[in-house]
Amino acid sequence: MDSNTLCSACVDDKFHFDRLWGGFRYEDVIQEWVLQFKFGKKEHMALLLGQLLSLSVKECFDLWEVDAIIPIPLHHKRLYQRGFNQAHLLAYHTFSKSKLLQPLWLRRMRHTAPQVELSATKRVLNVQGAFQADSRVKGKRLLLVDDVMTTGATLDAAAQSLKNEGALSVDVIVLAQRVLSNVNTPNPKNFSGSIQL
Repeated sequence: MDSNTLCSACVDDKFHFDRLWGGFRYEDVIQEWVLQFKFGKKEHMALLLGQLLSLSVKECFDLWEVDAIIPIPLHHKRLYQRGFNQAHLLAYHTFSKSKLLQPLWLRRMRHTAPQVELSATKRVLNVQGAFQADSRVKGKRLLLVDDVMTTGATLDAAAQSLKNEGALSVDVIVLAQRVLSNVNTPNPKNFSGSIQL
């Protein structure tokens, strides 16, 4: 198990979020489990994945540092198709049903194409203006939670919406990061509490 400290250089200036933690590389068994959970309608796997993420970040993240935890929302059409929001369930189980969980503080306003089908450039355009933050985020220190980060476009668009509404800071925790050689994203080796499988 690696337990590296996140350096400020790991979050590029192009991102609107402030800090980033990740649990795993998006490969091997983690990738298989995420795909089963997300697309195989195996909702029960949220408990396992949440516990794994909790273990991987527990020594480097303090809930006292945030005022609210916000899972990346799904558009209502995607939520209807899938039957559940994987980021919401992941956050719920990662933080032991925390009272800090505030899923209604961020809404997905546009039904966007699945990011997995798009190039890095198109991912950014796809999620521009897709989120609307609630006014209750003003002056708050927030934590965004999602399952997988590839280019960071979705998380960045969500963080931008939260900051535009007055959020004091926006940190990010993801279960896994997909490593792409041609995309400038934070290196998972520099994530706090990363575990290499």
